[in-house]
Amino acid sequence: MDMWEPDIQSTPAHLDGAEAKIVFDKFHVAKPLHEAVDRVRRTEHRRLKQTGDGRLTGTKYRWLMRPTDMTAEQQAIFRTLPRGDRKVARAWTLKERVRQFWDDASPGAARTVFASWFWRAPHSRLRPMAAVAHLIRRHLPNVLTYLTHRVTNAGLEAVNATIQEGQEDRSRLPQRRARQDGDLFPLRRAGSLSNPHESVKSLKKVAPL
Repeated sequence: MDMWEPDIQSTPAHLDGAEAKIVFDKFHVAKPLHEAVDRVRRTEHRRLKQTGDGRLTGTKYRWLMRPTDMTAEQQAIFRTLPRGDRKVARAWTLKERVRQFWDDASPGAARTVFASWFWRAPHSRLRPMAAVAHLIRRHLPNVLTYLTHRVTNAGLEAVNATIQEGQEDRSRLPQRRARQDGDLFPLRRAGSLSNPHESVKSLKKVAPL
């Protein structure tokens, strides 16, 4: 499940032993991390653009991808991205280090890894990353339960995302229809659309083709 407080608070009322069964899986940890990295990138990009520096233009998804998911071409491009003292590079490094957490076989070892990572995140002086670090720490016991149950609802979340995209597309239909109506406005002014030949003749008088 996700880290939405109303769900967290209501689950114990409907599930015995919920404290040990609630799992905040990798998807729900990765999502706020990705959002934090992108906030860092946007802020830094705006600052650089003010000085005429566009080095971060078009790099959004590069910083959100895992190196192992990149093609050889994408990896070559990513290696050319600015690192050094770039804030987004520090945010990306913090995001990638969280992956070590999931590789540990026991909750105890994972807790040690997290303690080290948590020290680094606030000390990075990147507020979005520090905020996510505190969010994960508040819910750490039920992040650790993933290592016991090894369950994830990432597949369902992908379906939900697809549904939401479809709903957004439908919500934009009235706008697209309005634009189409606007394109046809000269035809309506010129004459009836029921007779295409007459409409085209009339349209020539309004706006020569």
